[in-house]
Amino acid sequence: MHQLPTAHYNRVRRFFPPGTVGRSFALAMVEGNHAGRVFVDDPNTPRAALIAPACDFNLVAGNPGDARTNSDIATLLSRDLPDSDGYTLVFPTSPAWADVLEARFSEAPLLDHPTRSVYRLDRERFAEYHSGWRNRMDRDYRVVPYDRTAAQGRGLPAFWGSADAFLARGIGFAAAKHDVIVSRCHSVLIGDGQAEISIDTNETHRRRGLATAVACAFIETCLDRDLEPAWSCWSENVPSRHLAESLGFILAHETPGLVIKVGQEKVLHPD
Repeated sequence: MHQLPTAHYNRVRRFFPPGTVGRSFALAMVEGNHAGRVFVDDPNTPRAALIAPACDFNLVAGNPGDARTNSDIATLLSRDLPDSDGYTLVFPTSPAWADVLEARFSEAPLLDHPTRSVYRLDRERFAEYHSGWRNRMDRDYRVVPYDRTAAQGRGLPAFWGSADAFLARGIGFAAAKHDVIVSRCHSVLIGDGQAEISIDTNETHRRRGLATAVACAFIETCLDRDLEPAWSCWSENVPSRHLAESLGFILAHETPGLVIKVGQEKVLHPD
């Protein structure tokens, strides 16, 4: 496999037509709105690709029929891309790729099958639920757009390539009490006209509607910029699902993934 330079990322765009799993993640990298690496079997005329975003949501796409390429992809997933705990998350973009990965890692110490719930925003429902949301906020708090200080400590340079890139093209809002930030909502990536949401609130300030408030500010800004706010979470993350639904998001589909852990003593399934 060959690592493409960023200037050539557009060569893998054709592997992600509308409706493909992970399209917004892949196109965020193509469009320069998310950091990561792209590996292909042929740097000039790719037939298969492994997309490795900084968020660790790896994607395999293209032709799954070449045994040598599949072996190289499996090696990257098991040796080069695991996180600090030794796990790799990958989303196959087709049933054929799912079959390839299942076969390749059938003898791995761990092969888990989590699903990710993907939501779409019902704009009418959002407007019905949250028109005038600012007037309902606790007066001790205020919602402000991200500046350089608010963006610090959120890992955004790792996702966007730099803090400047995020501040120029990303979206972020924070809730602050006496100038202390206690809740945040920002885009980890923007691709294919979608802004993927990341949201968190300090534990001692939860249940005050702050996550809803910063999410409302985020969603309104997305719509003003003709972007679609994108919400996804692990299917077992009940609080995230409830928050999505309370904001007016509707479950669109469940995306299957694979979590792989391969010990150094293990050998990948032979060809």
